[in-house]
Amino acid sequence: MRDRLNILSGVLGLTLAVRVSSSLAADPKWLSGSYDERLRAIRHAGPVDAAALESFLSTPAVEGEVNAGELSTLKNEAGMVLLGLPHLPETLAHRFLALAGDPSTDPVWRDYCVQFLGMGFPKWSAADRKTVVSFLVDVAQKGKGATGGTALIALYYNVSAPEIGFGRVSALALWALKDASYGDAGRISVLQVCAGLNVVDALPDARTLAASSTTIRASAIAAIGALGDRSDAVALRDWAQSTDQSIRVPAVAALKRIEERFSGHITGVRP
Repeated sequence: MRDRLNILSGVLGLTLAVRVSSSLAADPKWLSGSYDERLRAIRHAGPVDAAALESFLSTPAVEGEVNAGELSTLKNEAGMVLLGLPHLPETLAHRFLALAGDPSTDPVWRDYCVQFLGMGFPKWSAADRKTVVSFLVDVAQKGKGATGGTALIALYYNVSAPEIGFGRVSALALWALKDASYGDAGRISVLQVCAGLNVVDALPDARTLAASSTTIRASAIAAIGALGDRSDAVALRDWAQSTDQSIRVPAVAALKRIEERFSGHITGVRP
């Protein structure tokens, strides 16, 4: 008798839990309330909330509620929760593709969606992976500042996948580095990819950018550290003495990489 009561209690408890979760999914708490309340609700969501979370990714900004920046952050959190689920919604890749490809999507959120296409790449279906690669290559080829760089980074992080490949990404990165439409925001990502893939042909451009006074200078110096040779030591030593920490720190690190690569030693520089 006691065993039957225990079994019945367990079944009732499971039924109640399913009803509660279904209720939360039908009326998700992240659709209203303060930013902090919505954020907590998203972070407590589970597999049963997957459909509602995915739908939330397409929620437009509404005046009087959270601002556009906060909404993008909440959507980003929802995307992270979705990618962390053991089983992804079958339509998730297409959701991100649609949002990333829609010019009316908030630029910040659009950039996040491009990132998610790369982050979720190992989990996408074979068919979706091909579609995602084509989309990311297209976005990278169109340039347009930071989003083009984000697409290139997404390809770089999955470069070992057979659908992508080192040669393809290296060539695209070298081309992007010379494309003026990328601007400094996009070229920061491009330099990171060139350094990571050892695209030595990018070195002349990195040297030119490092000698400029633009915001990309630190990234260019870091790329020289990855791709350069002993001939770069003179300039790096000079920059390593700079009173500007944003220049001095990457220069010291770059000089160290070159000296170690060529069995040299650092002298007369401070971190």
